[in-house]
Amino acid sequence: MFIREYLPRNINTAEVSDEYIQEVQYKLNNRPMKCLGFKSPNEMVFYEKCNRFPPVKYV
Repeated sequence: MFIREYLPRNINTAEVSDEYIQEVQYKLNNRPMKCLGFKSPNEMVFYEKCNRFPPVKYV
């Protein structure tokens, strides 16, 4: 869903450079998300691998 901000539907993905795809991947994986308690997906993977739970913020 968020990827459409960087790659519109009508774009030919074969023409997109690998560097740009890696840049988009980095941005999306480090973007804080409300559904994750304003943690990034990378942070949540880290917490899961370390068998720890992130501090919870209730808004």
